[in-house]
Amino acid sequence: MELEDILKRISKLMDNEDRTDPEFRALLVMSELGDVVKYLTHDPKLNPGARPHGSSEDEVLAYGQTLAMLFATMYLRNIDPETAMELGLRNWEDADWRKIVAKTDLVEGMVAYPGHVEAPAYVVGIGNPICKVAPGNILVARFPRPADTPYLVQSSGLVTDQGGTTSHAAIIAKQYKIPCIVGTGNATRKIENGAEIILNARGDKGRVTLKMGSGDL
Repeated sequence: MELEDILKRISKLMDNEDRTDPEFRALLVMSELGDVVKYLTHDPKLNPGARPHGSSEDEVLAYGQTLAMLFATMYLRNIDPETAMELGLRNWEDADWRKIVAKTDLVEGMVAYPGHVEAPAYVVGIGNPICKVAPGNILVARFPRPADTPYLVQSSGLVTDQGGTTSHAAIIAKQYKIPCIVGTGNATRKIENGAEIILNARGDKGRVTLKMGSGDL
């Protein structure tokens, strides 16, 4: 079954639905997913003491219903399934969840968006909340989250300890064309708040150094 055919069928099905809002479809996704989990918790091999929960054919249907509602939600939100799957797999390959430990004393990481910028560093930490970052500073943080977006977009550069090229900081950097290095493992530890630094993001690997005459990191 081709993806294009799936989307055409979903479009036709939506014409006959009373509820065509994405919120309702998202609720159905979670409901169907809960049914899928029941087949795991009632699996005789995984949980010998549990009673059966439907047949193997029923389980296949539960997965199908979950996927159908997920595709319907994406359709209503104008999300391209192929793009979503590509980003999802890339994020998995990126091992975005894995803790990164710096292998050298240098502040180096993966380039999320290329560029060269020189500005004062604002290192997020105790006593330095992210909401206090000044526009134009290079924001240095452990792992920025979606709620931090307003402070990311006003920064001239982004440097993170953790995260990969599909992390939130990386996505914002690409969207707003902000030079960005992610996954250094040691940026918040090596860079002093207020230090004049150079963020040089070129090729696959980027590096942060102090401005000439300010010494080494």
